[in-house]
Amino acid sequence: MTRGGARHGAAASARESLDAGAAVSGHAAHDAGASACRAGEKPFKAADLWPLWLIGLFFVLAALVYLLTGENARIAVADNLDLFQAQYQMMKNTGTFFARDAQVPMLHGVTRDDLPGDWQLSGLLYAFLPSFTAYIVLYFIKIAIAVTSFCLLAIKLWQDGVLDGVRPRAAHGAAIGAAGTATTSAADARPAAAPTGAVPAAEASSAAGPAAAPDKAAAKKQLTACVNLSLLCGFAYGALCLFPAFGISFASIPLLIWLVLRFHREQKKSRAALYLVGIFAYPFLSYFSYFGLFLIAYLCVAWIWSSAAEKRLNHRLFFSIIALSAGYAFFENRLFASMLFSKEATIRQTMKIASMTWPQILDQMKQCFLTGGAMHVTSVHAKLVLPVCCAYFIILNAGCILRKDYHRIFHDVFNLGALILVFNCFVFGIYYSEGVRNLISRLIPPLTGWQFGRTNFFNPFLWYGLFCIALYRLYLWTARKGSEGQTKALKGRGGRVCCSRLFRSVSYLPAVLSVLIVLLTPVPYNDLYHTVHAQLNARLRGVNEQSLSYSEFYSEDLFEKIKRETGYHGEWSAAYGLHPATLEYNGIATLDGYLGFYSQDYKDRFRKIIAPALDKQPASRAYFDDWGARCYLYSGSSMVTVEAVRTPERTKEPLDLDVAAFKALGGKYIFSRLELTNAEEKGLSLRGKYSMEDASPYTIYVYEAR
Repeated sequence: MTRGGARHGAAASARESLDAGAAVSGHAAHDAGASACRAGEKPFKAADLWPLWLIGLFFVLAALVYLLTGENARIAVADNLDLFQAQYQMMKNTGTFFARDAQVPMLHGVTRDDLPGDWQLSGLLYAFLPSFTAYIVLYFIKIAIAVTSFCLLAIKLWQDGVLDGVRPRAAHGAAIGAAGTATTSAADARPAAAPTGAVPAAEASSAAGPAAAPDKAAAKKQLTACVNLSLLCGFAYGALCLFPAFGISFASIPLLIWLVLRFHREQKKSRAALYLVGIFAYPFLSYFSYFGLFLIAYLCVAWIWSSAAEKRLNHRLFFSIIALSAGYAFFENRLFASMLFSKEATIRQTMKIASMTWPQILDQMKQCFLTGGAMHVTSVHAKLVLPVCCAYFIILNAGCILRKDYHRIFHDVFNLGALILVFNCFVFGIYYSEGVRNLISRLIPPLTGWQFGRTNFFNPFLWYGLFCIALYRLYLWTARKGSEGQTKALKGRGGRVCCSRLFRSVSYLPAVLSVLIVLLTPVPYNDLYHTVHAQLNARLRGVNEQSLSYSEFYSEDLFEKIKRETGYHGEWSAAYGLHPATLEYNGIATLDGYLGFYSQDYKDRFRKIIAPALDKQPASRAYFDDWGARCYLYSGSSMVTVEAVRTPERTKEPLDLDVAAFKALGGKYIFSRLELTNAEEKGLSLRGKYSMEDASPYTIYVYEAR
């Protein structure tokens, strides 16, 4: 390239967007880096990967927190301690974890098959570790999986020239992936259609030989930046306080994409077979109802799209779909058996979802975009990630329009991710349209009651993935500007060298800030933050927060004392004023419970017990009749049923209960946190009042149905 051409390129880049000048050395750098890797050279030193030191430090500090606090840690209750945690412990207590054709002592005896599976990583950890230990170990595994899979996917996209927006040559990156390529020719170093604004390092040299060294050095710097930014963004993504029971399912989403891409592009059949096995085994880390069905649907869309674009069936993607589907059926065989072979009517068929007006639906879409749309997917992206991604989206597409590069708009991976994100928000909102839900029920009856609006579960990954892409392209732009600064420094402006290095590192600052935002935002599932906050309050201010610790919520010592002194031997019971999960965790059989999939017949029978309370509280009646997953004893005096706090506002109230219906189901004991003012009137006798001030905040009144 002549000097005139270089000046023309620099002038053009001044008018273009940040992304237009992103690639430091275009395809030549990618080819050089890939060739170096194939030759056995290390693309970077371990010391260069400084985010690993940050992640390691976090692991050490977080582990120390949980080692020092133990079960005094604050763990989120909602859809966590009151649900899956208790179910895992209950299966261990009853020896039904791996049992077949077994029932568990909740909801008057439900099949073990309706509870979390046993052929997945989460279940296996609970089977062989103490429940609290398993919960904490899963937290660290979740972060490790997110960091690793984020990094693997980023490297793959970098190798394919997708991460920086460089469109691979005709063979779609075959030069990068070809095993026999060892060197890069001069022609390859100067692609005819290099992106506008890219400044190949080969400009500083005159021939293919001298050009190879700077290209290789540039590629190593790019790859190091790619890895470091993906480590940081993966760390932020892994540390997100999402639905704890499915933390690994969230964290492993990029791993599946990496496996599919590797399988799709792999030329060696032996390696391709290994990736296909990996796709089959992926459900070991995932969950079908919340993630698997959506992932299969996304792959089906990709298969149809790619087959139409290539004008031939994409066999690799088709096999990926088959392998993933088979994997879910294998690892979640209990769930599939229930779905396919059980004819029992369940509460899923009578659940009613709120039907909203179109303005309300549009508001749901907006909330999904801004906040995630639900407590389970609070990705705190609005504080930094969203503005960065939106700003880059405008810069990217405005630049393409100004350059009339419309092909780039429709083929850039950033725009593809943004499109999927918006689509997910659209589906999340449209789920609240009764007409759409009824249409799906008619077309696919087995999906009646299925919450297809859970597409928002995939948006946290998309937000942090797009964030990583934007920051990497920012790095490329700053690297190019820094290179120009160093060139000027050689002409006598030496003071600009340090400034240029600082300028090149600016893309790392938002990534580090995103991690801090995730760790320091007190959202419901941020157990680490709430644990540290509670400990500091207790030690520095002498204040015990209202939230309960893990040990306080379950109060094992107290309930062991109650069972011993009452002579409890497995009689059917119910909880009032506290979650039934507390009883289930402590080996007490319950007529009540929290489960999203159980017999409609039992729901109708249990409703007779709580009918007096529901008649007095229309909101509770609608909550139970239209949903029913929380099969609880409801209060007729208050809309609040359970207060999972240290000091409840209510200490006594009358119980609105049909005792005859309770006894008809075999009920004998009611474990109440409230003193019942009408116990004698209802035919209940007080067996005892129990408390352990040094070990539990509960005062439990045990009533027996006469």
